[in-house]
Amino acid sequence: MKLIKYTNSYQKDVKDFVIAAHDEFNFPYDRKLDYDLDNPDKYYNNRGGMFYLLLDNEKVIGTAAVKKLDDKTAELKRLYVNKNYRGKGLGLQLFTEALDFCRENKIAKVVLDTNIKQKAAQKLYEKNGFKIDRVDKNTIFMSKILEK
Repeated sequence: MKLIKYTNSYQKDVKDFVIAAHDEFNFPYDRKLDYDLDNPDKYYNNRGGMFYLLLDNEKVIGTAAVKKLDDKTAELKRLYVNKNYRGKGLGLQLFTEALDFCRENKIAKVVLDTNIKQKAAQKLYEKNGFKIDRVDKNTIFMSKILEK
């Protein structure tokens, strides 16, 4: 397995992977919310953020993205691991890589949101210092101030 930075050659694979991850939790594909999947370079890599892929023999098995919101704030997005690869620390590996990117780029605060159905993700975030800011219907909004 290898962790790489997103390149356009993986665009279709990434989109298919994230849609499949959404299907697992019965989240419908929504072009208004999922527009970034059509061009991750444009919405992440070319705007001061980063999109990571975890590959197993060139197959996408995990993703994580950092979306820069301003000079000091970023949003963690698209953290997914294929269900057949869970329980092996791969989500933590992607999560750690994303937070390391934030630190290297002088990001002071990371925000995220997750659905209440995603219990494993919530546990990962809370275990690693994210605090719940608010809950709105089925969405939990969390944040963390990064140590310098």
